[in-house]
Amino acid sequence: MRPIVPLLLLALLAASASLLRAQTDLRDALKDNVESHWIYDDFQLAKARAKETGKPLLVLFRCVP
Repeated sequence: MRPIVPLLLLALLAASASLLRAQTDLRDALKDNVESHWIYDDFQLAKARAKETGKPLLVLFRCVP
């Protein structure tokens, strides 16, 4: 059973690299030029910034075909 552990770790590493690459590819495909004052892909930071500034959040969920 011990030889399975390194194989599982290797599979997990490959899967996480694939997810990071897919996210980068999606941003490139969308051609999003995000301005510096927008918070992109960090909901926790957006909530904290809204709370400290007293401003509401605008959350946009997009489905890319």
